[in-house]
Amino acid sequence: MIEEFIPFSSVDISAFENFNIQLKEILERLDDNTIFDKDFYSEESFKKLIKSFVNNQRASLGRTKPGSWSLVPNDDGMDSDVRVDFIFIPTYLVTAILSRTLCDYPLMVETIPNYKEALIKGMLFCSYRNLYGHGYERDIGAAEALTILSLGKVPLLLE
Repeated sequence: MIEEFIPFSSVDISAFENFNIQLKEILERLDDNTIFDKDFYSEESFKKLIKSFVNNQRASLGRTKPGSWSLVPNDDGMDSDVRVDFIFIPTYLVTAILSRTLCDYPLMVETIPNYKEALIKGMLFCSYRNLYGHGYERDIGAAEALTILSLGKVPLLLE
C-alpha cells in the first residue's frame, strides 16, 4: 500500500509497474467506496497520501513539462512507450484520484493547500498526448486513459 508519493530516485521497472498497480487499486477502491476499509486506508493515512501527491507533483523532467506525477527520475533518451507507461499513466491515475477525492470527500481537500492548483496542473498535463497511448496501441491507450479519468469523475468535475 502506498503511504506517500515520493518520486523515485533511480530506475526500477518492477517498482514502477507495482506503483501503477497500487494507484489503480486506490482508484478502484474510491470507485467502490472501500477506500476506508479497515485493511486499507484510514481517513488520516489517505489524507497524508493525498497531501503527498499535491506536495510532490513533478517539475519539468527535461522534455517533460511540469505537472506530472512521473515515476521516472528523468526522461533522458526515453522511448514513447516508457513515457506513456511511467509518466502519463501514473499522472492519469493520480489526477483521477485527486478528482474523485474532490467530488466524494470535498471537506477533506479543503484543508490541503494548493490542492485545486495541483489538480488543474495534472489535468493540463493529461492533455499533452491527447490521451493517446503509444505507437500501434495509441487507441487502446486512449480507451484506458478515458476509463481511468472517468473512474475519477474527471468529466463530471469538468462539466
